[in-house]
Amino acid sequence: MQVKTGNAESRNMANAKIRTRTVLTVIILALAIVGTASGDGDETLFILGTGVNEAALKSASVTDMIAAEPTVTIFTKNDTVPESLNFSNYRVIFIESQNEAMVGRWDTDLTAAKENGTTVIGYNLSPANAAVQNVDLKSENLAAIERYWIEGGEENMKHFLMTIGENFCGRWSGVNLPDPVMMHPKVNITYIINSDPNRYYLNKIIDERTVITDRFNVRVMSGSDAADANFTDLSDQDVIMLYMIGANELPHLKDALIDAKNGGTEIGLIAVTDVYGIATIDMENPPHSAVADYNYNGGYENMENWIRYIGATLKGVYIEYAPATPPTVPQHGIYHPDVFPRIFDNSTEYLKWYSDHGYDASAPTIGIVRNKLDDDRIYYKTDDAIIRELESKGCNVIHTTNQVCQGDEDCFTRDGVVLVDAIISLNAFYLNYRDQEKGVSYLKKFNVPVLKGVTDYYSTPDEFNTSTRGLNLMSIPFQVTQPEIDGCIDYIWVAGKVKDPDNPERTYYEPLMPQVEWLCNRTINWAELGRTENSDKKIAILYYNHEGGKNNIGASYLDIAPSFTLLLEAMGAEGYDIGSGEIPNGSEFIDLFIESRNIGSWAPGALREVVNSGNITLVPVDTYLSWYNTLPDSVREEVEARWGEPPGEIMVYDGKFVIPTVQFGDVIFVPQPTRGGLSDESAIYHDKTLPPTHQYLAAYFWINQVFDADAMIHFGTHVTQEWLPGNEVGLWRYDYPAIMVADTPVVYPYIMDNVGEGTQAKRRGNAVIIDHLTPPIVAAGIYDELSELHDKIHDYESADETMKGPYRSTIIDLYDSLTLKDDLHVTAEQMNNMTRDEFESFLETGVHDYLHELQSTLMPLGLHIFGTAPADAKLVCMVRSMLRKDFADHIVNVIPHDTGDLHDWGDAADIHANNLLNETLLNGTDVATAQTRVLNLTAPDPDITADLD
Repeated sequence: MQVKTGNAESRNMANAKIRTRTVLTVIILALAIVGTASGDGDETLFILGTGVNEAALKSASVTDMIAAEPTVTIFTKNDTVPESLNFSNYRVIFIESQNEAMVGRWDTDLTAAKENGTTVIGYNLSPANAAVQNVDLKSENLAAIERYWIEGGEENMKHFLMTIGENFCGRWSGVNLPDPVMMHPKVNITYIINSDPNRYYLNKIIDERTVITDRFNVRVMSGSDAADANFTDLSDQDVIMLYMIGANELPHLKDALIDAKNGGTEIGLIAVTDVYGIATIDMENPPHSAVADYNYNGGYENMENWIRYIGATLKGVYIEYAPATPPTVPQHGIYHPDVFPRIFDNSTEYLKWYSDHGYDASAPTIGIVRNKLDDDRIYYKTDDAIIRELESKGCNVIHTTNQVCQGDEDCFTRDGVVLVDAIISLNAFYLNYRDQEKGVSYLKKFNVPVLKGVTDYYSTPDEFNTSTRGLNLMSIPFQVTQPEIDGCIDYIWVAGKVKDPDNPERTYYEPLMPQVEWLCNRTINWAELGRTENSDKKIAILYYNHEGGKNNIGASYLDIAPSFTLLLEAMGAEGYDIGSGEIPNGSEFIDLFIESRNIGSWAPGALREVVNSGNITLVPVDTYLSWYNTLPDSVREEVEARWGEPPGEIMVYDGKFVIPTVQFGDVIFVPQPTRGGLSDESAIYHDKTLPPTHQYLAAYFWINQVFDADAMIHFGTHVTQEWLPGNEVGLWRYDYPAIMVADTPVVYPYIMDNVGEGTQAKRRGNAVIIDHLTPPIVAAGIYDELSELHDKIHDYESADETMKGPYRSTIIDLYDSLTLKDDLHVTAEQMNNMTRDEFESFLETGVHDYLHELQSTLMPLGLHIFGTAPADAKLVCMVRSMLRKDFADHIVNVIPHDTGDLHDWGDAADIHANNLLNETLLNGTDVATAQTRVLNLTAPDPDITADLD
């Protein structure tokens, strides 16, 4: 063993035993240096950078118990470590307080030693050297090594060596070692901090880390707890740290803090205005600005290193510390900004905390979903803005990740009970990207509205504010399209990507607060809609009164009058307040709507009749102005540039806006306000440059603010609200479509085959689409002269030679009368000039085929009544249209071909098809029997069976 004794006291302590052992270990060391000693693998090497434990370590290493065990080699801070030292000959190497350059010289040899099984322990090394060690002294079975080491003294060093021997050299197994002998007075630290997570982790460290409680007395409390304690004397504290102590708390502490400062206590303030001159530590500038990093980054390790830093740098405690590190958090769990970086595993754990931090079981609970959790607060700026906004409005919040749509996570549920009333998704792409349908299955279990908060990867908030497009086109696929397939609604732009001003290499989403507020308001109203009893809900139903007037009330292929009768009946059955009177039938509804309709400004007499009907609401201009004047200047300027100052001329009577209104209890029917002066309504129907009239604005204002609708229904395809001017996708809160719906949930029954315009209703109308059927679809058939022409062609084909000439002339006359030359590009004159073969060929492959094509063209039959399935003949027609031409072709394949041609067999197949469907759909005949009855088949045809099944 190489033992350097640098003073007289050390030399006097050396006895014969030490000298004998020293000689032995010097020989061993010499062999190790030249690399010729194989060693028994139990040697332990110490390379010390301070003299803190040098003497005690040397003394402990030659005590009887230690001397009989593995060889100990010590290089002190004054020794030179030989270049040729073979680190691989040591079982354990302990390196203490060495600089980066020194450790760098040994890097290759230490790496080789570790590969050969050597344990390397580093202590009090720089962060750059931290990787040199291959053990963690914070692990439970090794924590005693540090405890003995930082206390020092011969007894502690003896147990220190024995602990190393037990863990790494197979020595002293089963020996029960005592706790360290306390060699130093403890440092007293008080944390008064208004940070739940930091207090949580500090208290956890006090409970778990004896290496800390060996050297420190740590007291942790909130500002309110400290104020309530009425401290009169804090002078026994060595260090006091305060964070976010408010003006209502600091006055209760100032006298005790000033006295403590005068007594030598070190005091640091973070995010506290030092109005009393309390602070003794400069926390804004190096070196102690690092303290704020521990606090803001939070987490278990940072809190422990904060304590260590205070001891080492402010009170001279011999203990290692690491600089603050970004918080490390799991990628999934429940997040709340008040306790970050603590992440809750499940709703039970979260609600246990939340119940003491603002949770109100009677309030709406909003779930928030993001892709994954991050370990840096900057990435939560948008999430935090939403959470704070929701909580400021009295809501509870559960914020988690898309794992809730990928596995059975108890975040939005507890014991099988759904906790959330609505969900905001900040997730990009599908909620379950690997299995989209599985993700939707979880949404169905939650069974609550999921609103999409759109974060724009390609635009900043400033760019959004100046955009006429809204959401960047490149963001639409993963921010709108895929979430739309999941079933998300609303698509409200809330944040854009910006560069971190402190680190331009890093970007994050910066929230736009007016948009955040709008998203939160709409989410809350959707949540409340689900929580409110039907009997207490107010519903506004808007239908389209195209161009105003008496004859333009309806929707695309939807018979709204009888639909409204059925709708009110269903609402009454579900407990809605629909009044005590009788529900009108279809014709009675139409009469009411004719009385209560939009009127052009040129017909004051007709408007007077509408007012006198009583089915109207009059909105005073002053009432309108109280709301209208809250709109941005740019909006009001645009409206007034086109329509003048309020109230304008449209639907204004005696200085008041006229809102046609038919009311049944808490359900009202209102015609969609007109886009303009009615005379040019068709031209401006889809005009996305024309601002709405004052009456248009007033109608929606009254519905949202005065009638206070819980939901509005835009009934049928389609109204004009979603076509008003504004962004294409990702509306500004004050784009006209957004102004109209404001915070009110929108439900929109929409025809199922108009996907393109339905997408507008979803994305620009903030609507939940409820698809409805088209009317039954039937083959158009041919009528009048077309039918006569068809018959004459068949007559010509079967006529004898004496009649073919007259039939030819009749056919050409009908052809000319029907102007079929426009479609078939052959004139009547050209037909007259054809040879017989040419004429018959054109007749068969041109005219006859064309007539059959017209005959089989599908067309709607009447109007659909909302909520009713087609029945009887309409059901047969609808199913026949769904089976299309393949069904008829399958029938052609099995019927006799003894007479006629392909056209005749097709006509026969059409008749058989209808008969088969009548048998199976209306008469309940099984598929096999129906084929026997209708087609005279001895065995069912597999293709026809598949069609009918």
